[in-house]
Amino acid sequence: MKIFEMLDQTGTYAGVRFDPATTDALIKYTQDGKIPNPLPPKEYHSTILYSRRPCPEYKPLGDLKEPWMGHSPKIEVWPTQSGKRCLVIHYKSDDLENRHNELMKKHNATYDFPEFKSHMTLSYDIGDFDETTLPDITDYLSHFVINHEYYEPLDDNRYGTKEDRRSETR
Repeated sequence: MKIFEMLDQTGTYAGVRFDPATTDALIKYTQDGKIPNPLPPKEYHSTILYSRRPCPEYKPLGDLKEPWMGHSPKIEVWPTQSGKRCLVIHYKSDDLENRHNELMKKHNATYDFPEFKSHMTLSYDIGDFDETTLPDITDYLSHFVINHEYYEPLDDNRYGTKEDRRSETR
């Protein structure tokens, strides 16, 4: 058995990261908005694939030759079954959606939600924070520049708890 296949026994996770300007804008927005329990900047990501079925033939693209774009960001709160409130930036990205659909089809992957939504989580637990007090996200970030695709072994507790991650109501 190949090492890659051994790592992938529980499923396959693929995500993307952003260019430095996008990351800097997210950091400033999180700080200026005083968002509770923010993710550390090194964990800023968007999920492409979260498959409980292993995809041993999947290989991440790594650094993208041509960056993918995301646009029309808006702040949303997604509740979880555990009662926590996730703060996300929901955005539109044809590139990300196309890659998700490609990987789902090519690898016969699974997905825990009925619909894929491009998003980036700022906090998995904002408590009773009033998100309506946040500045307009488009004053900080008019678009996302996605520049790297990566793989990690599937871990339900990597970003939030298993219940939070799997139960985001979208």
